[in-house]
Amino acid sequence: MTITKFIGFMFLILISFNGISQTKENTPIKFDKKSKEYKVTINKEVLEKYSFNLDYPAVTLSLRQNAFIYSLNSRPYEKAENFNQESKNADLWIEPKDPEINSFPEETSQLKLVNQKWDFNYLENIKDFTFNEYSIQRKNIKTGIIFLIKTTEGKIFKVRIDSFNIDKEEISLTYKLLE
Repeated sequence: MTITKFIGFMFLILISFNGISQTKENTPIKFDKKSKEYKVTINKEVLEKYSFNLDYPAVTLSLRQNAFIYSLNSRPYEKAENFNQESKNADLWIEPKDPEINSFPEETSQLKLVNQKWDFNYLENIKDFTFNEYSIQRKNIKTGIIFLIKTTEGKIFKVRIDSFNIDKEEISLTYKLLE
């Protein structure tokens, strides 16, 4: 291998790694190394990029994969049979304008609104909870609300609404896997 080919090869590897790191940095989901929590803000910009279509500004979020999941093969108003294979990786359906926060898919993931006097930072894994809700009631979607979600695999995440503004169509969440 000539030195020119070697330099070209190394340059290509460097660009590839740089592209990967830029993609990670451009995601709206951020990891806080100190608290080991994920933070995400869903706003108009995120909705334009990750929602189903502009007529239905909602996203499905995978807490397990820390990613937005494209869940529909076609328009969201149609039957659940239109959900694609990727939808099984989603955990939450979030629509800031309506507002809606639902477990996703509803048949298998479940939510539990917790005692709001608890401190989010000290909330530990609570295996004795009865998870019997599929959505957070609209009246409860507000800044500071804490809920748990149990995924299809039985993993439990704690989630806090850090901010919510229906006029701006914006909601910010912090979430963490309880181990």
